[in-house]
Amino acid sequence: MARTTLRQNIAAEAARLLVRRGAVDVYSARKKAARQFSRRRVDPAEMPTDVEIQEQVLALTGVYREERGRSLLLDLRMAAAELMRTLKGAKCLVRGDALLDRVEVGAEIALAVGGEEVGSVVDRLRVLGVRYLSWEEAEDDWAELRGRVQGVWRYPCTLEVYGATARIWNGEESGEGLDLEGLERLIAEGKPSDREVRNLEGNQDSYHPELKDHLQVLLQRLETVKLDPRRHPEGDLLYHSLQVFELGRERQPYDEEFLLACLLHDVGYGLDRRHPQRALLQGLENLLTERTEFLLEHHPEGIEYLASGKIRPSLRKSEDFEDLLLLAKCDINGRRRGAEVPTVEEALDYIFGLEDAW
Repeated sequence: MARTTLRQNIAAEAARLLVRRGAVDVYSARKKAARQFSRRRVDPAEMPTDVEIQEQVLALTGVYREERGRSLLLDLRMAAAELMRTLKGAKCLVRGDALLDRVEVGAEIALAVGGEEVGSVVDRLRVLGVRYLSWEEAEDDWAELRGRVQGVWRYPCTLEVYGATARIWNGEESGEGLDLEGLERLIAEGKPSDREVRNLEGNQDSYHPELKDHLQVLLQRLETVKLDPRRHPEGDLLYHSLQVFELGRERQPYDEEFLLACLLHDVGYGLDRRHPQRALLQGLENLLTERTEFLLEHHPEGIEYLASGKIRPSLRKSEDFEDLLLLAKCDINGRRRGAEVPTVEEALDYIFGLEDAW
């Protein structure tokens, strides 16, 4: 069997084992799959990576790469167009990922903006709801702004702001890019399918439309992860995770980013029991908001702080420090036998329906 074919077959079989709960993590799924296709020891170069297996899991659960790429590109362009409309009156060119034929998760919005003061641009971006704004000024007539803008996803965005005297706006150096009219033509020519239109216009979540199905698969796998009864009398990680979610909902019922962190804080154990924290961050990379990612990444440090009182000064200064500690407390307290919890589907429906409730 050719090396490429063997690698693909192992990835597909490993994904099938994960989805059907025939393996408890990526490591064991890969080993089981390899044994099915080869009697000899498989060379490491022939083994699929975690990312390749995760792509196969996404395909098996209905999140197909081609459709996702088109849907993401359309949403990225629509978010960029809305950003340009907010800056009406300034000269704007869209660049980068929005001009590609297809994009993947992690795509960014890039704009060149002219004829505006940096302070004015910042004020208008905040009205739109661009978050995590930061900037640096390299010269008197140039500055770079970074933030995140809301589409169906929250996209990273970079804006290069040029003063009125900059050469790029004097016709000497036009640079690559499209104005708003050109971008709107691209959007119109994209001709999205009816399903894509429903996903982009009918979905009111702050997350990718297909994310909920993916998270449900990851969470259901936690039911197979049994816990040490001396520390976890509740039994399995899924029941524990749902308890943590329920405790979080009692404290902050309308905070979807925090509640998602409560629900997902242990999903890494369903992917790789040897390195659960790394698997968690890799498996959910670019799928969640920055705040949820922050809470998940630093959750172990929150647990350690409750035990020892020690934590890095930078974390203590974070505006999300109190929420990090609340997540840790919910984790510690979510270990009761017989506690009433929702189903996975009910928990996800609640989180993804919060914006509709407002």
